[in-house]
Amino acid sequence: MFAAQHKLDNLHLVVDNNSISMLGYTDDIVSHGDLGNRLSSFGWDCLEVQGHDVFAVSAALQLQKAKLDGKPKALIAKTLKGRGVPGLENAPLSHIINPKPELIDRLLEKTQ
Repeated sequence: MFAAQHKLDNLHLVVDNNSISMLGYTDDIVSHGDLGNRLSSFGWDCLEVQGHDVFAVSAALQLQKAKLDGKPKALIAKTLKGRGVPGLENAPLSHIINPKPELIDRLLEKTQ
């Protein structure tokens, strides 16, 4: 609310929305609901993008940077936790895992 009231249109928030916390799926713990609508209701200018698409993220940030509308900016990047890593993709515990070097080597072999 402070950022919108003070027209901080140079403030940018990027949310990595992978819908998972270390305790489980966010909808099961504390649902974000429609995060864009929630932020918009506090005066933020919001965009959602596919967070794994670096070109889409870059384009959205440039678009928001060009807007001088007196609103703080929020970019919601929809992502998949651990994307492309066998055993870690979409797994809540991937937030806190401390992989041993041999596991890292095995995972790297699978992704190549």
